[in-house]
Amino acid sequence: MFPTPSATSSTRANRMAAENAARTEMMAVAATREPPLFATTARQEEIVGRWLPPAARDQEPMVTFQVSSGGLQSLQRPFVWKEGAFLTPSFVSNLQTLRIGCRDPTYARRMALLPFLSCISSFTRLTSLELENCFVPPAPGQSRIGASAPYSAKHLKKVTIEDHPSSISAVLSVFVLPTSCDVSLKGNLRDLSREQCRFAYKDMLPPDTRCLPILRGVSSLIVTLDPRAAQYEFYAETPSGAVISLDIMLRSPLVARDNSRLGDPEGILDSPDHGRFFEQMVSCMPREVFPRAPIQSVTFLGNVGAVPYQSWVAALAQFPALKKLAVDDMTLYNHLRDVIAALRTATPTNPPRPVCPSLEEIELFGDGGQQLDVHELDTIRDCLAWRKAHGGPAVLKNFRIGLFYKVGQAAERSERVERIKRAFEPFTRRFTFEIYVQPGRRVRDE
Repeated sequence: MFPTPSATSSTRANRMAAENAARTEMMAVAATREPPLFATTARQEEIVGRWLPPAARDQEPMVTFQVSSGGLQSLQRPFVWKEGAFLTPSFVSNLQTLRIGCRDPTYARRMALLPFLSCISSFTRLTSLELENCFVPPAPGQSRIGASAPYSAKHLKKVTIEDHPSSISAVLSVFVLPTSCDVSLKGNLRDLSREQCRFAYKDMLPPDTRCLPILRGVSSLIVTLDPRAAQYEFYAETPSGAVISLDIMLRSPLVARDNSRLGDPEGILDSPDHGRFFEQMVSCMPREVFPRAPIQSVTFLGNVGAVPYQSWVAALAQFPALKKLAVDDMTLYNHLRDVIAALRTATPTNPPRPVCPSLEEIELFGDGGQQLDVHELDTIRDCLAWRKAHGGPAVLKNFRIGLFYKVGQAAERSERVERIKRAFEPFTRRFTFEIYVQPGRRVRDE
C-alpha cells in the first residue's frame, strides 16, 4: 500500500526538520594554515575535511589529528572526508565511530598505512570502523606488513574496508574481531593482472585467520560472479546473524570491455576468463576462505555452464553438513544436467552415501532446452530416488526448479506440469515447478 501524498509530505517534512536540528554551523577547529580544517555535525556524524583545489592536493601536507588541535577532543564520530591524515592515539581513544576515505579510488590524498596501524590498540571505545580508499597503494612487489600480537577488539560491531587487498589484510592483522562483528571487505583491483585478480580474495584476509574467527563460524554462504557489476563476492552469515562479505571489484583485463551483449547467451558471461574463474570459485574457494565452517546453506550464482561435472562434485564435497543448495545460472541459458549428475555421486565412505547426505532443500534455475521435455525431468526425479535409496533424506522439505524454454504452448504445459508434480510427490513435501518461455533475454520472478 502506497502512502497518501499528504502522509508522504508530512514524513518528508519531519525528516528534514530532524536533519536540520542535528546540524550545527560549520566551525573551524584548526587553522594553522589555509585553507582551514573544519568540522560539522550532520546526521550525528562530524565531517572533517578541507576544501582543496585539485592542483593543491598533492602539495598540501597532511593534517595531524590530535586532542590538542582546538576542539577535536569533542569529536566522537568523525568522518574524515577526502583528507590525507595522521591519526594519533590520543585522538582516536575517545572515538565511538570512525569513517575515513573517499569513494573515488583514484583520489590522491591517501594516508600512510603504518601510522594508522600503530593507533589500532587505542581504539578502546570504537564500535564502528569504515575505511574507504584511504591508504597509499602498496609499491610493486611490496610484501605484507607484519604485525605484533593482535589487539582484541571486543567492542567493535561493524568493520567496513574498501581498498587494495594487501592494505585490507594489514588492517585486519592487527586486531581480533569478535564473531558478532559484521565485516564487509571490498577489494579494488585497478590495473592488476588476471592472476592477481584471481587470488585477491586470499590477499584480503589476514595471514593468521584467527584474527577473523567469523570465518570459521558461518553457516550460510552465497557465491556470486556478476560481470554486469564487474565483481565477485562471498557473502556469509553466522547462526546468530553476524555477516561477513568479501567483495572484489574487478578493474583489470579479466573484465570484458563490451557490456552491450549482456543477457545474450553468447555474451560476456561465456568468456573463458569468467568461466574459468567461476569454476574456481565453485570448486575450491569456499573451503579456502571459510576453513572448517559448518556451512549448511550455499547458493551459487554465475555462469553455471562453465562448471563441468567433476568441478560440481568437488564443490559439493566441500559441504558434508549441507542442508540447502541453490544453483542459479546468471544468464538462464545454461543447462543444469551436470549439477544433477553431481548430486547422484556417492561419498568414499563405507557404506557409501550420497554427497551432502543431509541435503533436504534444493533450488535450481537454468535452461530447459528448446521446449518442455519430460525425459529431462525424469532424470531429475531419478536422481532424487537414487539419493533416497542410498541413505539420503526420505523426503525433501522443499524442491524448487525453474526452467526456461525458447518455445512452448500454455495448454500443453499445464497438462504436463500436473503429471510432473504427481511424479515428484513421493520425494518432496513441497514441489515448485516454474516454467518460463523467453526466447530472448531471460529474467525470472523472485
